[in-house]
This record gives sequence, C-alpha cells and structure tokens, in this order.
Amino acid sequence: MVSNSAPKEVGGPVHAEAPLILAVDTTSARRSVALARGRRLLGVIGVDAGPTHSWNLHDEIALLLDKCGSRVSEIDVLGVAIGPGSFTGLRVGLAAMKGFAHTLARPVVGVSSLEAWARRAGVSGRICACIDAQRGELYAQVFDVDVAGAVLPVTGPRLIPPHEVCRWLSDQSTLFFAGDGVGPSRAQWEAWGREQGREIHFVTIPPTHPRGWIAIEAMEFLAPAVVWLAEREFREGRAQTAATLDALYVRASDAEMKRRPG
Repeated sequence: MVSNSAPKEVGGPVHAEAPLILAVDTTSARRSVALARGRRLLGVIGVDAGPTHSWNLHDEIALLLDKCGSRVSEIDVLGVAIGPGSFTGLRVGLAAMKGFAHTLARPVVGVSSLEAWARRAGVSGRICACIDAQRGELYAQVFDVDVAGAVLPVTGPRLIPPHEVCRWLSDQSTLFFAGDGVGPSRAQWEAWGREQGREIHFVTIPPTHPRGWIAIEAMEFLAPAVVWLAEREFREGRAQTAATLDALYVRASDAEMKRRPG
C-alpha cells in the first residue's frame, strides 16, 4: 500500500518549522514506513511481508521519499518501533534507523510497539494493547488514551497467555483490546467470557459510545502511530542517538535462550 494523496492532520496544527520525520515499524509481518511534517502525515507505505521477512526496507524508504518529493538529507528526526515483536524484524528496523541516525547525525526516537497499537486503535479510554508473541502467548500492556490521542501507560508490558489477560483485567468494567494479538486470542477470550458470564464484543470499527469489553480486530499499519509518538517525544526533548537506541525485549530471543546455562 502506498498513500500520499491526502495529507492530513494527526492531532494538531502544523507550523512551517515542523520537523520532517521518517518512522518505520518492522515488529511484525505487516511492515510500514511513514513520513510526516510534524504531525501532518505526508505518506505511508505498508507491506504484508509474511513470515519470510522478504522486504527491502531501504527500497521502501526510498520509494516513499520519492513519492513525497523529499530527500534523505532533509529528514530531521527518525522514529522506529522498538518492540516487543518479531526479533528478526526488530533488528532490521533498528539497524536501519541507527544507520540513518549515525550517517545523517540526526536524533532518533524509539517507540514501544504496544504504545503504538494503543494510539493506532483510534479510540479514547482504557486500552489493552496485545501483540501476538507466538507460542500461545501475548505481549500485553494497558494504557489510558485521552481524546487528543495522548497515551499514558497504566501497567508495564508483560508476556502472558491470552486467557490470563482476561483474569488479569477482570475488574475493568469498560475496556478496549487492540493489536494483532486480538484475532488469535478470540477463541480463548470467548470461552472465558462464556464461563464468566461476560460478553466480549469483537468489532472492526469501534462504537461511538462504548460499553463493556470491546476487542478491535482491524489490522492496521503502525508507522503512522510511530511517527505521531516520535514527534511528541522529540518535541518534549526525549530523543535519543544511534548509540543509545535499543530494543524493548519482553522475552529473550531463541539465540539468547540457547546461550543460557541449564
């Protein structure tokens, strides 16, 4: 998917001095890159790369810049989703953005992919962002999102089986679920709901006046949310350098597990 025909406001007015921000998300098979002038989204490219990781990030960045009439040298800020997510995908995105940050001498902002999912849900209220961690587990974290789209973490990220998410949050009367972990969790969540007498509404478009538990099954590309969150962090003085940028790992990779004694 390539989109640059209808630039739009993403949460605020644009000023002439707004930075040009390039953001990428490679934390899942649905990879994406976005370009924005401040909070004004200029273009997005999204690709469902599948499990083979057959996606050339640098080619997609070059295509996006070309379609938007921009050059690499004009980029002011870089943003990247730092996980949790696919270990292979994470390393691809981090290596690319660290390379750009070092070569261009530009600041870079690392954005939690869970926070990006909470922002991308497009709703305000309490949201449990869920990412498919494979092996029958989820990466999950709870956030409060205000009407302006600002995201505030309520809990830390955790690795948890889908049915345990429901037990963990059973005291919440109104709650959204969002992320690519929603679809794979549906059967377990519905079974828990039947046992507990609690209905979980699965939707692709969130209701205007939510009540109860609502699971949003829409699959979205995350780079637009990453660019919005990166702009906020940069504006508030929390950008990093290539040397300090690191991934957010909630579970050790297979290679790290093999190196552990015992």
